[in-house]
Amino acid sequence: DGDEAEAAAETAAALAAAAARRGDAFGLATADARVSPGAGPGQLERVLDALARARFREDAPPATPPAPRGECVWVTPGRAAGPGWGDVYAMGAS
Repeated sequence: DGDEAEAAAETAAALAAAAARRGDAFGLATADARVSPGAGPGQLERVLDALARARFREDAPPATPPAPRGECVWVTPGRAAGPGWGDVYAMGAS
Protein backbone atom coordinates (compact mmCIF):
# COMPACT_ATOMS: atom_id res chain seq x y z
CA ASP A 1 0.00 0.00 0.00
CA GLY A 2 1.38 3.42 -0.93
CA ASP A 3 0.30 5.04 2.34
CA GLU A 4 2.04 2.38 4.43
CA ALA A 5 5.23 2.64 2.34
CA GLU A 6 5.17 6.43 2.68
CA ALA A 7 4.71 6.13 6.46
CA ALA A 8 7.65 3.68 6.66
CA ALA A 9 9.89 6.03 4.64
CA GLU A 10 8.90 9.02 6.79
CA THR A 11 9.54 7.05 9.98
CA ALA A 12 12.98 5.92 8.79
CA ALA A 13 13.85 9.51 7.78
CA ALA A 14 12.73 10.85 11.16
CA LEU A 15 14.78 8.23 13.02
CA ALA A 16 17.86 9.07 10.92
CA ALA A 17 17.40 12.82 11.50
CA ALA A 18 17.04 12.26 15.26
CA ALA A 19 20.22 10.16 15.32
CA ALA A 20 22.06 12.85 13.36
CA ARG A 21 20.93 15.55 15.81
CA ARG A 22 22.20 13.47 18.74
CA GLY A 23 25.51 12.78 16.98
CA ASP A 24 24.85 9.02 16.97
CA ALA A 25 26.16 6.69 14.28
CA PHE A 26 23.41 5.36 12.01
CA GLY A 27 23.05 3.63 8.66
CA LEU A 28 20.39 2.24 6.36
CA ALA A 29 19.75 -1.04 4.62
CA THR A 30 17.08 -1.58 1.99
CA ALA A 31 16.70 -4.36 -0.54
CA ASP A 32 18.34 -2.01 -3.06
CA ALA A 33 20.93 -0.06 -1.06
CA ARG A 34 23.13 -0.15 2.00
CA VAL A 35 24.67 2.80 3.82
CA SER A 36 27.25 1.73 6.40
CA PRO A 37 26.94 3.30 9.86
CA GLY A 38 28.43 6.76 10.23
CA ALA A 39 27.63 10.13 11.80
CA GLY A 40 27.25 13.74 10.80
CA PRO A 41 25.38 15.80 8.20
CA GLY A 42 26.96 13.97 5.26
CA GLN A 43 25.72 10.69 6.68
CA LEU A 44 22.19 12.04 6.93
CA GLU A 45 22.35 13.10 3.27
CA ARG A 46 23.56 9.62 2.22
CA VAL A 47 20.80 7.90 4.18
CA LEU A 48 18.05 10.23 2.93
CA ASP A 49 19.24 9.82 -0.66
CA ALA A 50 19.18 6.03 -0.37
CA LEU A 51 15.79 6.18 1.33
CA ALA A 52 14.37 8.37 -1.44
CA ARG A 53 15.40 5.72 -3.96
CA ALA A 54 14.00 2.80 -1.95
CA ARG A 55 11.37 0.71 -3.67
CA PHE A 56 8.90 -0.99 -1.37
CA ARG A 57 7.75 -4.26 -2.88
CA GLU A 58 6.46 -7.55 -1.51
CA ASP A 59 8.96 -9.66 -3.50
CA ALA A 60 12.04 -7.78 -2.23
CA PRO A 61 14.63 -9.89 -0.46
CA PRO A 62 15.17 -9.09 3.21
CA ALA A 63 17.68 -6.31 3.77
CA THR A 64 20.97 -7.20 5.41
CA PRO A 65 21.43 -4.93 8.42
CA PRO A 66 24.52 -2.69 8.54
CA ALA A 67 25.09 -3.55 12.22
CA PRO A 68 24.10 -6.37 14.60
CA ARG A 69 20.31 -6.83 14.58
CA GLY A 70 19.96 -5.97 18.26
CA GLU A 71 21.39 -2.52 17.50
CA CYS A 72 19.08 -1.93 14.53
CA VAL A 73 15.55 -0.66 14.03
CA TRP A 74 13.40 -2.50 11.48
CA VAL A 75 11.01 -0.10 9.68
CA THR A 76 8.60 -1.68 7.22
CA PRO A 77 5.30 -1.05 5.48
CA GLY A 78 4.13 -4.43 6.73
CA ARG A 79 6.63 -7.31 6.37
CA ALA A 80 7.32 -9.20 9.58
CA ALA A 81 10.72 -8.44 11.04
CA GLY A 82 11.63 -11.73 12.65
CA PRO A 83 13.34 -12.03 16.03
CA GLY A 84 16.30 -10.13 17.38
CA TRP A 85 15.73 -6.54 16.21
CA GLY A 86 16.31 -3.64 18.62
CA ASP A 87 12.96 -2.01 17.75
CA VAL A 88 10.31 -2.62 15.09
CA TYR A 89 8.05 -0.10 13.34
CA ALA A 90 5.59 -1.94 11.10
CA MET A 91 3.03 0.24 9.34
CA GLY A 92 -0.24 -1.60 8.80
CA ALA A 93 1.06 -4.95 10.09
CA SER A 94 -1.18 -6.90 12.38
